[in-house]
Amino acid sequence: MHLNKRALGFASGILCGAVWFLLIATTLLFGWFEDVVTLLGPLHPGYALTWGGAIWMAFLHLVGGYIIGYVFAWLYNKNVKKRSQVKYKPDPYSRVVFGLIYSALCYITTDSIFLY
Repeated sequence: MHLNKRALGFASGILCGAVWFLLIATTLLFGWFEDVVTLLGPLHPGYALTWGGAIWMAFLHLVGGYIIGYVFAWLYNKNVKKRSQVKYKPDPYSRVVFGLIYSALCYITTDSIFLY
């Protein structure tokens, strides 16, 4: 099974961007997650706790998530080609573990990719 690099890039980019937009929007509207936003927000260039800042942060994480998803799919596809030549039969639980590792990497790296 091969992964579509652009599709995975767009999906992870949209997911990461939407999470940050909703995080800042709920902070602006209801005051929830203020500690998280004030802790992680200043690590990003151009951060502001405004609606414009929410759009900017969504854009930054959209780009970062796209890059991470694209590179991840590219590396995965390279690994699959090598495995298919060896006649390796994957474990049925490897997709679950693979998805959990990818989710953790997406969460960690989108917060640290835009550090100064």
